Amino acid sequence: MAWRPRFEVRVLDGVNVSPSKLRQQLAEDGFVILRGFLDPGIVADTRAACESLQSQTLANLKEAGTIDEDGEGLSFECKLAHCCKNCIAQVPSLYRSELHVPELFDLFFGRDISDLMMSLIGCDELRLFPNYTARPKLPNSNRHTVAWHQDAALSGSGQPNEAEVDVLLRNFGFDGSYFRTLNCWTSLVPVTAESGCMRFIPGSHKNGILKHVCTGYVEGDTELFTTQIQPELMEDLVESAIDVCTQPGDLVIFSNMLIHGAYPNRKEGFVRWSLDWRYQDGELDTLRPEQGHVVRSLLDMDREVQSPEEWEAASLQ
Repeated sequence: MAWRPRFEVRVLDGVNVSPSKLRQQLAEDGFVILRGFLDPGIVADTRAACESLQSQTLANLKEAGTIDEDGEGLSFECKLAHCCKNCIAQVPSLYRSELHVPELFDLFFGRDISDLMMSLIGCDELRLFPNYTARPKLPNSNRHTVAWHQDAALSGSGQPNEAEVDVLLRNFGFDGSYFRTLNCWTSLVPVTAESGCMRFIPGSHKNGILKHVCTGYVEGDTELFTTQIQPELMEDLVESAIDVCTQPGDLVIFSNMLIHGAYPNRKEGFVRWSLDWRYQDGELDTLRPEQGHVVRSLLDMDREVQSPEEWEAASLQ
């Protein structure tokens, strides 16, 4: 079923979102959808960045002789599906290091979102967690099947995190007032169940860290693993699953502890383009070799990434 929130927040004409109200819903449900939160200019810049990634991917495949056309004249959401229908495994399932481009600075570091995250996380220093991703979800591909999981339980490679549960909770959990880590997600195209929307288990962030099992590699990528919650643990929980359908400009915020997954994309000729990223209290541990980037700091402003040029010069670290 499609989820209908008890209230929806639409940010227009400088009207502020109440952080206390958002914290209330996040604490209860583990997520909130902010309809139209992202400025149209930020949406346009984000789409332009992904169009560039798409164009470069198609150019590389054409140069290699894998495809014979670059999709000129086709719409953004159709190009990869049309040109790469016979070589899906050779299309990147995600882009990460490639996101260090000026067009994405305001999406990750903009004042509206950084103010909101500082309020929700309740920290003196806000970190962009080293897990920011653009995903072109192609139709009818097993590579993009997302099983039920909790991000707090996973390592950077997608395998189960081997840290002690209390360590995971201390760095990624919820202390009753503030979230230590929050996920953000937005789509660049309309997303429905048919095109592979996310699915949430409302309130499941309260269940602690569940047992996860690794099921293999992402198809075509031997450096990324597929991991899911132990199936028998999901038998009762899955009955309360809801669909998270979105439009460009919507921002989905959810707990790093929330159980979530996604449908496969079954919409022929359509690519579900989306971006996901996370914010964390900058004084906590990422539990990864990479430490991310400081978005805002009340402790040392010189640590912040302060311009599109600085973001472009940085790297996934």
